[in-house]
Amino acid sequence: MNYKVNEHLTAMVRSLSKKDIRDFRKFLRSSYLNPYPKAEILFNSLISFNPDISGSKYNRLEVFSRMKTGKQYNDSTMRDLLSKLKYLLEKYLAYCSFEKDEYDHITQLRKQLYSRRLYDQIEKNIMQAEKTIPGYNVADPDYFYKKIKVETEKFNNFVINRKLYNEQSLNDSIISLNSSAKNQLALFILESIKQNDNILKITKRQEKTKTRNVIPELLKPINLKKIIVSLKKNNSELSHIFQIYFNLYLLFSTGKGEKYFHLLKQDIIENSDKINADELHFLFGRLIDYCVNMCNDGRSEYYKELFNAYVIMLEKKYYTNSSNKYISQDLFRNIFQTSIRINNLKWAEEFIVKYRKELHPVNRDSMFYYCYAYIYFESGNFDKALEYILKIKQDYFALKIDIKILHLKIYFELGMYEQVYNQLDSFKHFITNHEQIIPGRREKIKDFLYYFERVLKAKLKEDEESVGFLHQELTKKNDRQFFNWLTQKAEKLSNTKK
Repeated sequence: MNYKVNEHLTAMVRSLSKKDIRDFRKFLRSSYLNPYPKAEILFNSLISFNPDISGSKYNRLEVFSRMKTGKQYNDSTMRDLLSKLKYLLEKYLAYCSFEKDEYDHITQLRKQLYSRRLYDQIEKNIMQAEKTIPGYNVADPDYFYKKIKVETEKFNNFVINRKLYNEQSLNDSIISLNSSAKNQLALFILESIKQNDNILKITKRQEKTKTRNVIPELLKPINLKKIIVSLKKNNSELSHIFQIYFNLYLLFSTGKGEKYFHLLKQDIIENSDKINADELHFLFGRLIDYCVNMCNDGRSEYYKELFNAYVIMLEKKYYTNSSNKYISQDLFRNIFQTSIRINNLKWAEEFIVKYRKELHPVNRDSMFYYCYAYIYFESGNFDKALEYILKIKQDYFALKIDIKILHLKIYFELGMYEQVYNQLDSFKHFITNHEQIIPGRREKIKDFLYYFERVLKAKLKEDEESVGFLHQELTKKNDRQFFNWLTQKAEKLSNTKK
């Protein structure tokens, strides 16, 4: 019989800080908040397994034995108690969120005031809610949503308390309705642009999608430019936000992306003090995506733009957002690879040293070995590169392809041709059969393997005659950076033949 503890509960317990553990114990001791007295004993038993909460001894039987209830184990009772503890932990986490969000707290109180007909307290409540809304310098969807609700509530309060009887009250009610409408329109336009942008991003990466993008169709009857101008005029303090998102829409939705890229970049940098951290994280991410697209299309001059965007992102810490305080493994890899592609090894090494601790602890060692395998390879220390590449845990899919390609190059440089052929055969099967690889990337890798095999045959004098033509073909490749190493090998073989 499998006595495994609920995985979701385990993950939640593992996520708790020391302060969370103290506070949750207080929560469990409240008979009002916790109707299950044994839940605290169970929680203490689970915590006693830290830090080895997922170890081999961690199961329902062992957890129960540590509770020391003096009773015989009953699996059905134990499972029920674990389920109740999970419910209480979810309740506690929701309570923590509610306590931290003053706006939500005031809004829920207002609902109770309405239901109890305590109308004379509503106006003060609305004013308190309005004070909790951050200033326009952190305008985001949440900002607009809260503004809509507050302005609508102001009007409702005028109606309920029958204050629509003098000129001042009428004017105030119209101001509230106007403000609510402006914020609704702003929220609709900005969110439509953002969701359209997300769909374009997904389809660019995936290439095959069953569901079409309907947002351009929804926006087609709308003169977006006129609405943006109108919103800028009527919300002057937010004009920078509307212009930035309009440029973002034009960047990926028109054939004149380069023009809007520079406008968007300039607007974001100039107004960075008026945009919140999450929006800056998103917007810089899209600048980077555009640079990557251009680099993939053979526009190698965009590697410099890409590198500069990464430098700003790191300096300003735009790589974090409200839900993630670590630099993602994917972003870390991309920044490092860009510095390698522009031959800035010194910066790449400084980057590893400085930002390795910004990675999640689980990923730090593998990324360290991964990066230094490349640095040693680029420095010509192929034995050391092979030593480091063998230390990498290949549990992150994006690294698997990089590691396989680097393996081929290292074996080639070390003259380990039997290992090269074994790796080549394995890689071909991996590329053909793995569904997670984006079709466009799959074709590029297949192209790389095709030319790699031709260079290998020329090196082993199996196809020496065509090496000059091979070099010419490689120099014409759009993505010279991806094929740079192969081009150098072909050039060397061609010169040797001459």
